[in-house]
Amino acid sequence: MMSNNLHVKDGLNGTVFQTGYEVLKNKGLAIIWMSTGNSYFSPDNIQRIIEFCSERFSVIRILAPFEPAIHTYKSIGYEEKRASRKAKLNSNRLKNHTRKTIEKISNKKIDIKIIDWDADISSNEHYKKILKAIEKLYSENESFQKNADSTTEQVLKNKIKPGKDAQESVKTGVRYLFEELAFVLASPLIFQVKQTAYIYHKRWPILENLVNGKYDKIRKNVGFLLIK
Repeated sequence: MMSNNLHVKDGLNGTVFQTGYEVLKNKGLAIIWMSTGNSYFSPDNIQRIIEFCSERFSVIRILAPFEPAIHTYKSIGYEEKRASRKAKLNSNRLKNHTRKTIEKISNKKIDIKIIDWDADISSNEHYKKILKAIEKLYSENESFQKNADSTTEQVLKNKIKPGKDAQESVKTGVRYLFEELAFVLASPLIFQVKQTAYIYHKRWPILENLVNGKYDKIRKNVGFLLIK
């Protein structure tokens, strides 16, 4: 095992963080979502995050789905087939590193799984219902729409191919955000638990605002933990 100096950032305010701290205290279910193309998820960091969570949670669900990422690659300027190929290749790389780490974990009693998006999420009725709600919120709530677009713009910054319309790219790429947010909000229902905690290494304002009720309602069953 490598040296692991990760820690949970304490003292953050808001429903989303309070729920996250509760899940941590109760050793509940942690979600690790690895975005394809995100350079943070190197083999070393994947190992550090999973090892860290394996010592603090009883259940871990890991995702590195290629299906939502197709929207991102299309928004950059790749045609459908190539976008799908690149997303799948990067997804498989993340999953392979994840499997290697899981094999090394000393705590064999922990319930840890890599979730298949197509089999376990995209057809789930709870997920589909919340995805529709997210789409509706985007069309009706100006603040959410603005934040969703700006979040997507930051992801696409300096990546869009020449000649590609930036506004059109955002409208394509924002679909990735919809699907990730819908999954996170639906996760307690999908996994049949009272609460879940989303694990990430940076603040995620749009999720924080969504759970804390800035756009519509407070959601007390979804938590967020900042791990650095």
